[in-house]
Amino acid sequence: AQGLRGGSEADAQGLRGGAEADAPPPPRVMFVCRANSCRSQMAHGLFNKLTDGSSGASCGFRASELNPHAVAVMAEIGIDISEHTSNAIAEYDPSAFDAIICVCGCAAEVPGEWKVGHFEDWSLDDPPELDPGDRSVYRRVRDELKERIEALAKRLHVAGCGLGLGPLRGGQAAAAGGVRDEVKEYYGKVLQKSADLQTNACCTAVELPQEVKAAIGKVHPEVVSKYYGCGLCVPEALSGLSVLDLGCGSGRDCYVLAQLVGESGSVVGVDMTDEQLSTARQHVAWHADAFGYARPNTDFKQGYIEDLKGIGLGDETFDVVVSNCVVNLSPDKAAVLREAFRVLKAGGEMYFSDVYADRRVPPHLRDDPLLYGECLGG
Repeated sequence: AQGLRGGSEADAQGLRGGAEADAPPPPRVMFVCRANSCRSQMAHGLFNKLTDGSSGASCGFRASELNPHAVAVMAEIGIDISEHTSNAIAEYDPSAFDAIICVCGCAAEVPGEWKVGHFEDWSLDDPPELDPGDRSVYRRVRDELKERIEALAKRLHVAGCGLGLGPLRGGQAAAAGGVRDEVKEYYGKVLQKSADLQTNACCTAVELPQEVKAAIGKVHPEVVSKYYGCGLCVPEALSGLSVLDLGCGSGRDCYVLAQLVGESGSVVGVDMTDEQLSTARQHVAWHADAFGYARPNTDFKQGYIEDLKGIGLGDETFDVVVSNCVVNLSPDKAAVLREAFRVLKAGGEMYFSDVYADRRVPPHLRDDPLLYGECLGG
């Protein structure tokens, strides 16, 4: 189970060389891209750093030369990939790996036998394509890989799940401690009320339905004052249903939904920001009393919307999933959608509003902390 049909065994042994009997070996992960020269090689190095071993490997549809800029920006954070070799996918046996990660958006080109088990497609930018000599581009992609690999490790239940590299030097978001820390800081400490927003991107000219408008009028003023969404999308018939709000913030939409589902329905809000959840939880009893309910029908959980299983939300639990201007803030949007699908009951529906771009966002805008927090970057 070394993962190679005839190439270098060192690239993908899949075991740590005599792992202790009481500790299972880390999962074996293959990172795939077209040429195996840059993105997949950086991912390979980061994953092996995280697992403190050699359970990661990388390959391409063809072998190529290792990109020297990729080697250099990895060396900046203490990871040496200079001895990596570039390998073709035909050299490997897919059954030797627990997960296959396509890092370049080329999932359609990956042979079918490689997609049988755990398969993900990350669609990361290609630094040489954007600017072959600009190392800041390589650093940004490296830092995004770090975030994604740490999230992947949690999904694969890798012990530790932290690269322990501290703040990276490539991009303003990473310099402040990563995408999630940036978002927590912005929504927990920088923004104190809706009026603190620096742009008007999160707004719409569409008139709210009268029923929703009336429900907002019954929400506690402090909760409303800390609303940072761009529009609540909900179906008309919600009575008695169970609803999940991804990125609930201070709880405004949850308390609106609590009225629409009625006392026999239920609403769960998930958020990662302490300050926002504190506001939401503080007013649970107040809203139940205001709505005339014998007991609250709202619950707020702290966690990541990419890993709902990690906070105890089981399969096929909810009738409806909603989200209001939050998916764009996630470093792993595909994971958000997979988890939403998992927790929805058969025939359940997802409704979300968000901010979209119809073209690539330039790096200096994409990595700007203010624009990221205001949903214009990221």
